[in-house]
Amino acid sequence: MNTTIEETKVKAEKIMENQLSIYKGNFPILFSPIDIGKALQENLGGEQIAARELFFTAKIPSGGSTEFEMVDSEGEETTTKEIKGIILHIGHTRSYHRAKYSDPDADPIPNCSSEDGIVGIGEPGGDCSSCPLNEYGTAENKRAKACCEYKPLYMLTPGIARPIAVRISPGSFKALNNHLINLSMSGVQKHQVETVISLKKVKGNGGPDFSQAIVKKGDRINNAKVLEQVESYRAGILPFLDPNHASRMAGIKAINPVEENNPVEKDQNAA
Repeated sequence: MNTTIEETKVKAEKIMENQLSIYKGNFPILFSPIDIGKALQENLGGEQIAARELFFTAKIPSGGSTEFEMVDSEGEETTTKEIKGIILHIGHTRSYHRAKYSDPDADPIPNCSSEDGIVGIGEPGGDCSSCPLNEYGTAENKRAKACCEYKPLYMLTPGIARPIAVRISPGSFKALNNHLINLSMSGVQKHQVETVISLKKVKGNGGPDFSQAIVKKGDRINNAKVLEQVESYRAGILPFLDPNHASRMAGIKAINPVEENNPVEKDQNAA
């Protein structure tokens, strides 16, 4: 019996060692001694830039194509059928262009945009949830919103030091939410597992065909050292991904004050 337990323990340790080795090879940036957050802060001089500027972008194409359109680590445009990686953060952006989509001379700069999906900056600006341009049927084709909405998934992918932003469109929000709910029901956070995203062609209802994301759970990250490195990397880069990160963290600290700032609670725990 004792031999069987020992053998099981040794086997489990070998599995953990093997996973650590695989992640060191696939995600070397996680094990780099460089403090990414500090380096970005120093090199950018505190400049506030949009999260999309930090990442290569993978877009869901139009017309029902089953290949993502993306930029590779060399800056070249390419396509891929599947994206697999670790989700660091999920953003929520909006943009509104007053000019018609079909106008070749339209200004690429939006009249109104939002980096958090909550407050729009520009014209009309303000609360996105109550904005009339956030209503279905207001788009030029009458089948969507005049204000475009996306959820960029900021992901670390194997072999690429600079993460990518997979831009999820409204037609794929349900698939993404189902994936996140399934993870939650299993007690798993989105950055504790690899996520696999592919595309399928969907027949348009009275309109053109479109591409829809298939979002699935990949390998679970069980190695404690790998999880620790993922958490450390996220902590450094989140302030550059989430425009509300500072206020969110301040709110958490207000609800859960640190022990040093709560001597009464500290004394009660010691009693």
